[in-house]
Amino acid sequence: LGANPSGGATGNMGWSSGTWEVKDKQGKVIDSGWYFSVSKKVNGKWLYVRDAWNSNHPTPPPPPGK
Repeated sequence: LGANPSGGATGNMGWSSGTWEVKDKQGKVIDSGWYFSVSKKVNGKWLYVRDAWNSNHPTPPPPPGK
């Protein structure tokens, strides 16, 4: 995960957000992006209400002929 994750909870609602990155064996960043999630506590368990993530890198083009 990135250097500045954030989150909190109020009552039975909670949230988290931040950045992420994937590195190869040499330590080069090959992908990175952001994420967020919203959760609700129901009967003592935290359940996802909504989440999303995104890559900062463009989607590679499809192979030729596809």
